[in-house]
Parts: sequence; structure tokens; C-alpha cells
Amino acid sequence: MNASTYLYVWNDTQHCSIVASGLQFTDFEPLLRGKSGLLLLRHHFEGARRNIVSGLDYIEVERIQLLAKSDICSWGDFYWADYSVPDLAHLTADEVSELSYFAAEALPKKAPRINSLGNDFLVAAHDDGWYIRAFYSDWDFMAQVIQRRAPELTIKDLDSLRVGTSGFWINSGEVRTEEMTFDVDVVINRNLKRLK
Repeated sequence: MNASTYLYVWNDTQHCSIVASGLQFTDFEPLLRGKSGLLLLRHHFEGARRNIVSGLDYIEVERIQLLAKSDICSWGDFYWADYSVPDLAHLTADEVSELSYFAAEALPKKAPRINSLGNDFLVAAHDDGWYIRAFYSDWDFMAQVIQRRAPELTIKDLDSLRVGTSGFWINSGEVRTEEMTFDVDVVINRNLKRLK
């Protein structure tokens, strides 16, 4: 099953993170155009630049579309954070440490928002579209990503996601309640068997 044909999603409210399969970087890309750029924490994008002060790779907003056209799925892991500030000069040593921790552990050390970045997301993805955990600092922005990807979800469904009471499987316009688990393979395999 192609990751672009289905969406499995639930909200881990304890950690302010969406856990999903079927959600790809291209689903975020249109909403990232209003940002200043992205920090690329784990990647294989040859068009990245290195920030000398922090030692972190980044791209400006103008290169996000080029990144979205890359074969991200072939990279394995792809971890990133958006930023809204004009430059990365004000990142503190502690914030660089937080970002490095996220790059190593796929979990924020503290909150998803890094003050000097003004970010909305810290994202850890594997095989773009297969597994993604998107830590968010603004639910409304996260909801926009989900709504663009799954317009079949009703206001009630989105509210259920927001408060973390339901997970959903969406395929071919059908929306089904699904268990909330980090083991996305179990959910995908169960739903593939159901479709046979």
C-alpha cells in the first residue's frame, strides 16, 4: 500500500506530538512557505548549508520546494525543525544541545518550541510517509496539516484528535476509528487484511 493513499494518525497529547503513517513532508511543505527556513537535523539533502556557529545544517525557505521534490523516502531518517527568525545567529548553546538531542533520540529534551527558532515543529520521520512523529507547539498549525491531507475528517474528528481520545484510519474517503499505538505496522497490516 502506497503511503499517499491512506493516513493513520493519532495525537499523543502528553508529548504534544502527532504519530502517523501516510503523512509525508510534502503535506507540510505548503504551510512552511511562510517560514524563514528549515533546520535539517538528519538528512541527505545535498543543497543544505551549514551554520558555522551552531554546526547545524539548514535551508532557506526558497529551497523548501526543491527539498520536497527530493527522494526523501530513500534517506531512511529525516528529522527537521522549521524556523521563523531571520537568521540562526541567536541560537544558544543549550538550544543547540536540545536540537542535537532531538537528532539523536527523536524526542525533545524539553518543549517542542525552541525560543530562538520560533518553530512550530520538531519532526522525526522514517521512510517519508511510513512513520512520522511531529512534535508541535501550535495545535492549530498541526490541524491545518492534517486537514489538508485528510479533508474527510470532520470538525468532531479533529476535536477528538486534539484532545487525544481517538486515532483514525483514513482510506478512499472512509474514516474509521483506530487504536492509538506507536507500532504503525500493526495498524497498517490489520487494515491491509481488511481490504483483501
